[in-house]
Amino acid sequence: MKRMAPPARVRVETAAAPPFARIERADGAIRLTAATPPAGATVLEAAPIALMHASPVAVEHLETCASGRILLGLSPGIARTFAMPDVAPMFDRRPVGIDAIVGAASANAGLLHADDGWRAVVLPSLGDRIAGLGRGPVAIRADGLRVFVAGRGAIAEIQLADSGEIARHDGDADLIAVRSDGTPLTSAGGAVGPPGAATGAGETVVQLAAAADADIAVARRADDTISVYAGTDLHAQWASSIGPLTGLAVSPDGAWVVLRTLAGSAVARSSDGALATYIVGAPALCLLPNGRLAVGGEWGTALITPTQEEAA
Repeated sequence: MKRMAPPARVRVETAAAPPFARIERADGAIRLTAATPPAGATVLEAAPIALMHASPVAVEHLETCASGRILLGLSPGIARTFAMPDVAPMFDRRPVGIDAIVGAASANAGLLHADDGWRAVVLPSLGDRIAGLGRGPVAIRADGLRVFVAGRGAIAEIQLADSGEIARHDGDADLIAVRSDGTPLTSAGGAVGPPGAATGAGETVVQLAAAADADIAVARRADDTISVYAGTDLHAQWASSIGPLTGLAVSPDGAWVVLRTLAGSAVARSSDGALATYIVGAPALCLLPNGRLAVGGEWGTALITPTQEEAA
C-alpha cells in the first residue's frame, strides 16, 4: 500500500449542463457539455447537473464505499481510494494482475481480484483484511462485516473480524450478490435465487447486484437484458438502450440502475429502463447520496451534483 502523492491541480468548469452530457478534459479543465440522448431511449425529466470537484487521476471503474465518503477506483494495474467530496486521492495498491474491485456500500471495506485470487481489504489504506479467498465468485455485505465465497457446491460465509467461517449455504453459484437482509442471492446459468433454489430461465447471467437497503436485485444477462427482482420474483425486465454493457450497479433503495459502457454511463429507472442521466465519456459511474454521481474516465475522476443542491 502506498499513500498517493497529491496530483497536479485540475480546473473544473462548474457551469450547469443538461443531464445528458459529455465530460472531457480540454484547455486544462474538466467540463460538461450538452450531449444527445441515445436514439430510441425513453428519457425522464431530470434536473441540470454541474461539476463540483475533480482529480486528474484516470480510472476505468468506480465503487461507492462507506456511504459515499470513500471511492474505490480501478486504473490499469492499480486499485485506488479517493476521499469524498473533494475526490482527493489517498492510497493505491498494485497487486500483480489486478483486474476487478468490489466495494462495501456502507463500510470502509472492499474486495480486490488479482492473479492470486480475491482478497478483502480495509479502506482507505487497501491493506489486507483476508487474503487467499480464491477465484470466487465472491461478494461482500454492504456493512462490510462478512464475505461470501463460492466453491465446491457451497457458499462459505466468512466474518471479516477474525476470518472465521460462520455459516455455509449449499448450492452452486456462478455469481453472488448479498441481499439487504444479509443473505446471499445467486445465479446459476439463467436462473436467479437463494443458494440451491435459483429459479427462472433465459440468457446466462453475467452480472448480479443487490440493493443495500431494499429487497431488490438486478441481473445483467448475456444479451444485455436487465432483469429486476423483488425478493425472488421477477419484477421487471427491459433491454439496455445505451449499447453493449460493461457493467451495472443498483441504488441502495433499488429504484435506479447504473448502466456502464465503454463510451459512457447512464442512470436508468429500475422499473422500466427509462434514462434520467447519461454521461458520454464516463465509462465509470457510481451513485452517491443526495443524487450526486462520481464519474471517471481517461480524463480523470469527478463529482457531479444536481444543480438544485447547489442553490439550496
